[in-house]
Amino acid sequence: MRKLALLLIPALLVLTTSAVAFAQQQAMTLNFGPGRNEATATGTVALTDIGGGKTRVEVKVQSANANMPAHIHADTCPGAGPVVFPLTNVQNGASVTEINASPADIMARGKSVNLHKSPQEVPVYVACVNLPAAAAAPAAPAQLPRTGGPALPLGAAALAGQALLGAGFVLRRR
Repeated sequence: MRKLALLLIPALLVLTTSAVAFAQQQAMTLNFGPGRNEATATGTVALTDIGGGKTRVEVKVQSANANMPAHIHADTCPGAGPVVFPLTNVQNGASVTEINASPADIMARGKSVNLHKSPQEVPVYVACVNLPAAAAAPAAPAQLPRTGGPALPLGAAALAGQALLGAGFVLRRR
C-alpha cells in the first residue's frame, strides 16, 4: 500500500501540473476580414496565454505582400485608432510576437488586429479582425461571515481526490 502511494503521488503531481500548463496554452484563433481599404490578405491571428502575464500572438496570412506591418489597435474594424500593441511585421505570411500583457488585458485595451499593405504603405489596411470584448470582472460579493478554516487550494483538492480514488481501487482489489 505504501509503495503504491509513493508511486501515485508523483504521478498525480505531474498530471496536475500538466493540466495547468495545458490550460495556459489554449489559443483563441480569429479569422481576418477585409481591411478598411482593401481585402488582399486572408488568414488568422491566434492569441495564446503563455503564463506570467504574457501572450503569444501568431499571425498567418495568404497575401501577395511579402512584408506587412501588424498592430493591435484601439478601435474596431474598419476603423483603426491608435496602436495599442505593435506586432512583429508579417514576413512571407507569418509573424510571432510575445506581448507583456495577459489576453484579458490585451482585449480590454485593444479592439482589433490590423494588417497594413507594406512598410511604405502603412495607411493602407488590407485585413482586420475584431477582438472579443474582455469579460467584465464580477462584482465583489458582500462580505459573508467566515464559516470554516482556510480554503484548500484547488490543485491540492484535486490531488487529494485522486489519491483517495487510487487508494480506494487498491483497497477494493484486496
